[in-house]
Order: sequence, then C-alpha cells, then structure tokens
Amino acid sequence: DICMSDTPMKELNGAEKINWDLSDLYTLNDDPKLAEDKKTILEEADAFAAKYKGRIAELSITEFKEMLQEYEALQDKGGKIGSFAYLQWSTDTGNTEYGKLVQESNELGSELSQKLVFLDVEWLKVSDEDAQALIDAPELEFYKHYLESSRRYKEHVLSEEQEQILSAKSVTGRSAWVRFFDETLGQAKFELDGEELSEQEVLSKLHDSDRELRVRAHASLTKKFKEMGHPLTFVFNTLLADK
Repeated sequence: DICMSDTPMKELNGAEKINWDLSDLYTLNDDPKLAEDKKTILEEADAFAAKYKGRIAELSITEFKEMLQEYEALQDKGGKIGSFAYLQWSTDTGNTEYGKLVQESNELGSELSQKLVFLDVEWLKVSDEDAQALIDAPELEFYKHYLESSRRYKEHVLSEEQEQILSAKSVTGRSAWVRFFDETLGQAKFELDGEELSEQEVLSKLHDSDRELRVRAHASLTKKFKEMGHPLTFVFNTLLADK
C-alpha cells in the first residue's frame, strides 16, 4: 500500500545549503586575527588620542589629512569587527557564542567611540571660516562630504564628557533593546500550512504569485505578532521614550 501524507511537500529552490561566506572578514569566533584586532584597536585609539587630542584646530592641512586617514582606519577596523559579529549572529540568533560576540563588539564599539569622540567635539568647535578653508582644500577633497555633513550637527553636539556618557549608556540602552527585539523575532516560529517557519520565510511568501498563499502568510504573521504583543510593544515604547 502507498501511504499518502496530508503534509505538503516543501518546495526546494536550490538555496537550502547556501550560507554566507564571511571569511573576507574573519573565519570563526576564535579566529586569531579577530582576537588581535579586538586587542589592538583600543591601543591604536589610545595612541590616536595621545597624538591629536587638543590639537585639531591647529593642525596643518597635511596633518589634518593624516589624522583623517588614521581615524578612517580605526573606524573601518571597528566596523569590520561589528559587521562580522552581527552577520554571523543573524544566521542563528539562538547561538549563545554568536550572541556573546555581538555583545562584546557592542561594548568594544562603545569604548572606541568614547576614545575618539574628542575629534567630533573639537572639529565642531573650529570656527566656520577655518573649517571652510579645510573643507575647500584640494588635499582634502576625498573627505569633503564627511567634513561638510558633520558640521550640520554643530548645534547638537555636547561636551566630550557628555558624549562619552551617552556612548557608554547605549550598550545597555537602545542597542540592547534592538538586540532583544532581533533575538525575539529571530527565534519565533510562525505556523503556515502545517509547517513551523521563521519570520523571514513567512515574509517571503507575501511576494508569492499565489494570492491565497499570501493571504495565509498574512494571517500567520498577524496571529504570531498578536501572541507576542506584550514584549514587542514594550520594546517599541522603550525605544520611543529613549531620548
């Protein structure tokens, strides 16, 4: 006898075994290069601050360019660490080791920001006339957009100490709630046509050519979101209240 199952066969699309290749950043959590970068970036930030803090307004154009290049390299390294941690974690938000690295990268990013925030504060204290001369300098053409756009925040930047406090607070404030939100939805399962699917899998069904499937996908999302209404609403309200 042939046994017929009522459970629909899952349609394969050829992408089931495709995974992100993050090796251009780092290989694994225990990649020696990752450990080395996490250590040296703060040492390099300290050296950068010792070299330039309190001197931004008096730098020559050549020195200013060198300063921006060093600052860019620090930000690139910090971004590389954070990108690897988050991209790896997003593939499995329930993995505790991945989550640990995300938290470490958030804390590292906050510490880096606290060490480097003096640059923004001092740059925005430079007079408009002197700042414009730097912005228009041919040697700084590559950084012109950054220099111009950063001046827009002149009226909103606080003192260095206050900016450092805000950066430190962000680790247990806004970014922590965003991570909790991502983890909560990343681990949630949505029932659709007898299957337990992730949010992203159900969201993809909203673009299917089958109208009835799109309707069922909407219903699945709505049902689960209502069940998760309390924690999700709390996260949204907390973020809205965060000034």
